Amino acid sequence: MRHPYQWSISAMLLLLLLATGIEAQVSLDQAGIVVPGSGEVKPWPTYDVHGNGFSNFDMVAAIGRGYGAVLFGHDGASPCGSRLSTVYVYESVSREAPGYYVDGDRPGDEDLIGNAAKSQPPGSGGFGSHVAGDAADGSEVVFSLTASGMDTLSALVSPRIISATSYVGGSGEMHLWQVTRINQGLRPGQSLPPGNIANHLARIPGSGRSRTCGVLSLGEGGVVTVTEDMTGGDPGAVFGIPSSDKSVIVITVWGNYGNWIKTPSFMYPGVGGDAPARQSISGVGYFVVRTAKNTAMAFFPDGNVITDFGYYTLGVELPPGIVALETESAERGISAWGAARTVIAVRGVDSQGKNHPCVVVIDLVAPGTPNPIVRHVLQVDDDLQSPPDFIDGSAMDVAVGPSKEILVTWRHFPSQSPVARFYDQDLSPITPTFWVSTKEDADVNTGDTTIKCSLKDEFGWIAWLSESFSPGLNCKGVQMQRDTVVRAFQNPVWVSAITDWMEY
Repeated sequence: MRHPYQWSISAMLLLLLLATGIEAQVSLDQAGIVVPGSGEVKPWPTYDVHGNGFSNFDMVAAIGRGYGAVLFGHDGASPCGSRLSTVYVYESVSREAPGYYVDGDRPGDEDLIGNAAKSQPPGSGGFGSHVAGDAADGSEVVFSLTASGMDTLSALVSPRIISATSYVGGSGEMHLWQVTRINQGLRPGQSLPPGNIANHLARIPGSGRSRTCGVLSLGEGGVVTVTEDMTGGDPGAVFGIPSSDKSVIVITVWGNYGNWIKTPSFMYPGVGGDAPARQSISGVGYFVVRTAKNTAMAFFPDGNVITDFGYYTLGVELPPGIVALETESAERGISAWGAARTVIAVRGVDSQGKNHPCVVVIDLVAPGTPNPIVRHVLQVDDDLQSPPDFIDGSAMDVAVGPSKEILVTWRHFPSQSPVARFYDQDLSPITPTFWVSTKEDADVNTGDTTIKCSLKDEFGWIAWLSESFSPGLNCKGVQMQRDTVVRAFQNPVWVSAITDWMEY
């Protein structure tokens, strides 16, 4: 049921649009109910995280003092190592720390991995590439990294060790992760069942490699790691699903703080299990995993399937003017509130061949019934008269809030200036498309197109890469080309739900 205040918001927006004759994205003043909760904040002003596409940094909203957002990143340009920053809306400042620790280290110890990265020449990329992160609250944070050059990195941090160095058996990539509340050092992202890389006949000895596909904190319910196993030979054979010469999606559920295996590793059991996607997991209590084949499944924490969403772009009703949705893709945003609502970013194509940012919304209605899911597609730039061609589908992100409201953000080409839009639980737009940055269309970025958002309770958060806020020197004293910038906005659904303002 729509809240009575939401009707007034929709009416107010309609009058606003008619009165101003808006034909393009609007300023915050024009948007009316879009209220910024902070100015622009640089979460790591001496780190340049560009260079790794959609997974060069990640962000999640976390309940805590000041309604904070946590950002995760790895400097792939300088290189200067990995960073973890918490930004508080009321303080508009960041709490910055090293992102990873080797085995036996705890927060506050020497940043051995960061120091190892700083020892490498510029342009080397350091020892990290793909990054993902999540938080159950303001104090429990899960950080996930694809580490490269494991032999070199292990030698630089010696005599300390890094988990899974022997597992890799070479200098290949490895999915490593850790929980910061009770930090126990980096660990591999999957636990192998009997018949592992070292002795399984279907695998090529010494070829063990893996990459993070994402990580999810379920709080006391556990930690879920999603790994792309890239071991040579047939990595799926270990799990009874032949997948010769392909990499596969492996899911592991760990105990409440990641210190014991709750659900042993299993391979994604449906179509797309051999087509891993980046940052492919989301959820609260339950979790959803998507694949690069445009398939997805919802899971219980014990690994059992709640519902197989199948090909979520196949046969769905399209918005007016959109004639097709893109086919497969590895880099797309996903956000899920439990298994009840899942939102996945896609690109839509109109009859002129122009691309548009769109989202597929999947609502779980009644598990076990013949038609347990309902799917919708939203064209999020449909309020713009002549939107520019949306070039890069990884240049958008989505977030679902506790009331199933939705925040969508994307890069406005060709300048890549960030824009966003809020939707209510009934999928009606609460706001027009609005500029995120105080510089509006003058916020320029010429590098990676990454943008991220998160949403929880009072605030939505948007983080993007920008060259427009006087980038400073990196950790090695070299001029940076761009910054990571983050900003908070009041959640219009949360604001409209308060009916008695006399108490505030």
